[in-house]
Amino acid sequence: MTDFNDRGRPVKRKREDWAGPGLGHRDNDKMSKAVEPSQQPLKDMAPPLPKEALSKDEKVASIGAAVESFCPPIRELEQRLEDDKPVLAEQDARLLADYRRLCDLYLQVAHARLVDENTQLNCRCRDEEARLCHFWEVIQKMRDSVIDMVEMCENFKMTEGPAAGVAVIVPVVHVQEDQGTSASH
Repeated sequence: MTDFNDRGRPVKRKREDWAGPGLGHRDNDKMSKAVEPSQQPLKDMAPPLPKEALSKDEKVASIGAAVESFCPPIRELEQRLEDDKPVLAEQDARLLADYRRLCDLYLQVAHARLVDENTQLNCRCRDEEARLCHFWEVIQKMRDSVIDMVEMCENFKMTEGPAAGVAVIVPVVHVQEDQGTSASH
């Protein structure tokens, strides 16, 4: 079996279940080396956005960190494209394109989550503002009714006080005592 078809193009082969070239891989003359941090599987590099409640700054930082985790492998793949190895260049170009699509997809998903969360927060904010306005209206009505009650009580006391003084007239009788008799006691 040849590596090229009748048109002179490389034959496409099915991929193995394992990731990356191993000891017997046709593109790898040397022994396989340890996986570098930039070649780690994607699930280790860019975890999904947390569902727990984080502050806005923490969410922006986590998204930024996830996006930054895509940058070193993309840079490395771009550098490998510049090398003079035509056999690897096609694979690197496909891998780079797939990696960029994955990065763009991750950003789209993160953006969609943030837009959805923003919509939910705006809705909650409007609901809370409506509740706050309702409470202010109730408090204002209670305040007005308390003021009316206090004014009514003050008016009632003012009208009641002089009427009671007029209705109950107590004659004040001043009795003069004899000064001489009080000194003799």
